Amino acid sequence: MAVSFRSLHSLFVPLAILTIGAQIFSLDRLAQEPLLGLSDREGIIQVIHKGGPAEKAGLRGGDQILAVDGTRVRFPYSASDLLKREGARPHILYLRRGAAGLTLELTPNPPQKEDVAWNLTMAGIVLGTLLMGLIVYLKKQRSVTLTFFGICYGIGILILPPHLPRQETVLLINAVLTDLVSAFLPALFVHFFLLFPARRSILARNPFLVWILYLPSFTLFGLAQITHHVQYFLDIDTIRLSIALGMAADILFMTGIALSLGLFIHAFRRMKIPSLRRRIHVTFIGTLLGITPTLIVYSLHTALPGHTIPGDRWAVVTFIFIPASFGYAIIRHGVFEIDRLIRRSLAVTLLIALVVIIYFGIYTILQGSLPKLTGTPGLTPSLVALILVLVLFSPIRGRFQRLLDRDLPLSPASSDRTAMEFGRRIRSVTIWEELVAEIVDGLSQHLNARSGLLFLPDADGNRLKLSYASGIKLGLLGRFNLSVRVLQAVSSLGSSIVRDDLDAELPFGWLDEKDRLALDQADSRLLVALQGKDRPLGLILLGPRMDGGSYEGWQLGFLDDLAEQGAVALENALFHREAVREVKLKNDLEIAHSLQSSLLPRCPPVIPNAELSGKTIPCQDVGGDYYDFLTPDPEHLILSLGDVSGKGVPGALLMANLQAIFRAEASHTFDPVQLLQRVNRRVCEIRRPDRFISLFCATYEISSRVLRYASAGHPPALVMLKDGTMRRLDLSGLLLGIQPDAEYYEGRISLSSGDLLLSYSDGAIEREGPMGMLGEEGMVKALSRHRQLSARDLLNRLFDEIRYHSAQPLQDDTTLLILKAL
Repeated sequence: MAVSFRSLHSLFVPLAILTIGAQIFSLDRLAQEPLLGLSDREGIIQVIHKGGPAEKAGLRGGDQILAVDGTRVRFPYSASDLLKREGARPHILYLRRGAAGLTLELTPNPPQKEDVAWNLTMAGIVLGTLLMGLIVYLKKQRSVTLTFFGICYGIGILILPPHLPRQETVLLINAVLTDLVSAFLPALFVHFFLLFPARRSILARNPFLVWILYLPSFTLFGLAQITHHVQYFLDIDTIRLSIALGMAADILFMTGIALSLGLFIHAFRRMKIPSLRRRIHVTFIGTLLGITPTLIVYSLHTALPGHTIPGDRWAVVTFIFIPASFGYAIIRHGVFEIDRLIRRSLAVTLLIALVVIIYFGIYTILQGSLPKLTGTPGLTPSLVALILVLVLFSPIRGRFQRLLDRDLPLSPASSDRTAMEFGRRIRSVTIWEELVAEIVDGLSQHLNARSGLLFLPDADGNRLKLSYASGIKLGLLGRFNLSVRVLQAVSSLGSSIVRDDLDAELPFGWLDEKDRLALDQADSRLLVALQGKDRPLGLILLGPRMDGGSYEGWQLGFLDDLAEQGAVALENALFHREAVREVKLKNDLEIAHSLQSSLLPRCPPVIPNAELSGKTIPCQDVGGDYYDFLTPDPEHLILSLGDVSGKGVPGALLMANLQAIFRAEASHTFDPVQLLQRVNRRVCEIRRPDRFISLFCATYEISSRVLRYASAGHPPALVMLKDGTMRRLDLSGLLLGIQPDAEYYEGRISLSSGDLLLSYSDGAIEREGPMGMLGEEGMVKALSRHRQLSARDLLNRLFDEIRYHSAQPLQDDTTLLILKAL
């Protein structure tokens, strides 16, 4: 499930701050809240505390309180809300017990010191849990910290609901929020343990699993709101349905807890990655310390109903170990120094305690005098006390913040300026090797890292090759062999990441064991991808800090800023290097084109009674088609036209080999069959099974005008007689380069004045364009239309026909050779 943390910031952070503020603001009410000796849900008494006011009044578990002092118990008011709102005075209760109706009087007890201490202790636990969830989320914005924050917030709301004004609209909003938290807390627990200590691979395989996970919560919350609002707006009794939904909520909660514990135990048993095992050990111990006392007290209460368990309240205090251990595990292993966080948090906590003490001092003074002067009891002393605290605290707030930033900084004041200077410096470097060194050394220096390595994708894009390293022993450099999956993983996270957290953020099995071993051998502590506009450019690994400490949260953001500058410079350098390479390649290809052109006949030889013309057009700068005219003596003319497999430079190199071989063998024999056999054996010696050659070879006896020919898999040459009759020279053998002992066959034809021979490569007829494919039939028609032209003009007209019928530019090398008898 994709999460926009920037947008969530604007929602959850203010919500948490407002909730914490409301809970702090209500601390004075906790000290004055009367004791009822009962707890209820939907007006039905769930628990009666032994010796409390409820037991003395004769209330029993299962009684349904219908009205308090004549006011109906209906949503959004609970029986506890109505009993507590006017302090410790007698209340007349109308209730239903079974089928009978009863009227009882309940007088709440004033709060005792032990009760006040208990309430304040629970408030401290809740505030600590909420602050912990908020700090973890702010310091490390990941899916796992978001769900952790949701759990801490839900626990805080359920244990210590903020005391709000007793207006129906406010209570309605508070009730909806409580229902929301109650419904979604089980799903948050399961979601958290699907992400902690590492993201489960099932989330990657099933992207809709998260939505399915929260579906029961959505359903339960929706039904609860329908039930409550039907009761509120239509005044319909929905108590039975509310009770059923409450039971469903309990079942959902227990199921969520059971699944969470199952996932936790499963992760504990199978996790073999050391960093993740350390996290699980911490959280396992914290969970035991947090849940064991509570389970013992709960079991004793179940086995000994009505008996007082000494210290039962204080056993719940140990619950704080659970969120504390998980928060510690999330933060400690890789983001920032926990000792500095603790010292800073302690300073903030002491400041909050000072504010609370000042607030209670002012409130105590105003509580006795202000109502007498103004005649306005209730919230007035609290509001005035809060305003005075803000006025008194405002002048010292800035001073306190400066002291924290100086002695316990969470970020360097000059980080932005440093990043800008770093960017300007590396943008001025134009030499590739110097730029790479400047980026890695600069990042290592600014983050006080002991070592730094830069990996870039290889030509195939499957592996990462080490491009530069500093602070690493030379003997270790050959061991750093990473796959491109590491770069893809870090790039997908969108920011730098601590090495230990990489395992936690990725599904099980995402990182290959060889990659994990290479990262450990490099002693990598921080990883950041150099992200280009449309692809990751490279991966930087930073080693441990020189001072031995851990990397702090602000340093990851600082590294992201520096890496962004480095990525821009690196991408510009890549573009520049590519441009230089293209210019050089273009120059090389122009030279190659010139050299290849020199291998082909500059102009056809002049022989009696015949005209010759030939031309090749490569589809790239150089090509793989070959044609030649050879006159070993005055009586013989040797013609050849070949097409090697492949285009571009590979085809051109093989074509040059063919030209050299053919000319060398043609000096020994005029016989076309022997020529093909000798050339074939030489081509087979090249030992390239992916390189084949088709070749048409002919010997023209000038005096007798007899053409002897042989073909090695080449398209049939065409002979058009003077009267327009067309003959295909389709006698052919195996392509050159396949079998060294391949057999070839000779054909003969006599030419008269006006007859002409056309040999061509397959690029002339097999490429389809806007006007369709020319094909052999189209070539024959074109040859028939223009056969009266000279060999040179005919060649040009045929090329015009090919261009007209072919896609532009040509998709294959195209060659024509013409012999016209005079």
